[in-house]
Amino acid sequence: MIHFIVPIRHPDTVRDPAHQMVCLRQLFASFDNQTSKRWRAIVVTNEGQVLPDRPDNLVVQTVELPATHHESGSISKTEMYEAIRADKGARIAAAMSHIGPDDQVMIVDDDDLIHRDLVHFVDHHPPERFWYVAEGDFWENGSNRLGKMDDIFQNCGSSLIVPRNCYAMFEEPHLGRDYVINELGSHRLIFDRKPIGSGIWSAIPFRAVIYRVQHSNASLTRFARDTRTGMRAGPFLSRARALARGVRKGLRGDPRGGVGVWPLTAKIRNAFFGKD
Repeated sequence: MIHFIVPIRHPDTVRDPAHQMVCLRQLFASFDNQTSKRWRAIVVTNEGQVLPDRPDNLVVQTVELPATHHESGSISKTEMYEAIRADKGARIAAAMSHIGPDDQVMIVDDDDLIHRDLVHFVDHHPPERFWYVAEGDFWENGSNRLGKMDDIFQNCGSSLIVPRNCYAMFEEPHLGRDYVINELGSHRLIFDRKPIGSGIWSAIPFRAVIYRVQHSNASLTRFARDTRTGMRAGPFLSRARALARGVRKGLRGDPRGGVGVWPLTAKIRNAFFGKD
């Protein structure tokens, strides 16, 4: 069985709560739309978090974690991402103890969407397999286009399916709590122990994820657009701004966008958005 873990950050760190609700409603519909019901979702929130209606397979786990970063414009990119990793990792760790040792885990960011056949596909393969989403799509709110993204697992946190016991939290706890939490909080860190070229990973053979970009609660949006930080336009900012420009142009049909685009058809919408 696949367990989806959805870590929801502290309400004080959310810039746009109304938009967060839109994203969560669409994500829950994406779960409920799965053609196989052999899944369970654990949403990890602070007490009092407002949530939309949810499917029967979805449970809520509350935690008492403080707000670890704020949108005051006074923290650096490094400080912000360290705080995000620590908070996200602690929330995921809290959910892990409620998952069976032989089950698989997919960590899903609360603004992404998954293909309706993902659970069915993975469930028809041995549970010890490691999976990654090699190809997926960008999507910007309100757009009627998708942007192709190869190697999406390098950027999107909703892109790995891993046997629960193969995370450092269970397999190598001697590495220490800080390491364990960081690995859970940043999906790419597992590649330090389980390299993508090691032969244990298999690619999902279809476009399994829609990666929502350039919305009001996205961390990349802040550093691509927010000028209050006073940060110099170093390599990170340059890449973020270039990505933002390319995605926006591509999704709006501008051939200078640098990304392959295609329409968000009714068929694709049914595969990802369900009955939202």
